[in-house]
Amino acid sequence: MASISADFRALVHFETDLWNQVERRLRAVDRAVSLGRHRILELAAVDGSSTRVQDIADDLLITVGAASRLTDRLEADGLVSRAPHPTDRRGSIIVPTDSGRHALETTTPAIDTALESILGADGAAALATIADLLRKTSSTSETAR
Repeated sequence: MASISADFRALVHFETDLWNQVERRLRAVDRAVSLGRHRILELAAVDGSSTRVQDIADDLLITVGAASRLTDRLEADGLVSRAPHPTDRRGSIIVPTDSGRHALETTTPAIDTALESILGADGAAALATIADLLRKTSSTSETAR
């Protein structure tokens, strides 16, 4: 039986390898953005969104400073803009621009296609099962924190 640390290494290796394979395929798609940028655009594009830099930091499990720098880069590339927060005059919300929405519309199906190609039908089904287990485990560990 494998040790828990060996299982952890296998999980991290699988995630890193899968991420890298998807990233390589995205580079070949015109107007697609990286997985990290895609996630920020997803957060900003939620209908009626009031996505703040803090929300990005919380979702990506990074510092507010790192989330702010990522947002600055997307803003410099014309993918998002900052708008005044409707209820907190000290803050701002992150809003996708037309270019950002187009990048999201291009990248989302490209990610799905890449994953289906890499994993195949059985792998995609296994990934869905693993992801469900990870979501349950993650919510348990968040409660413990």
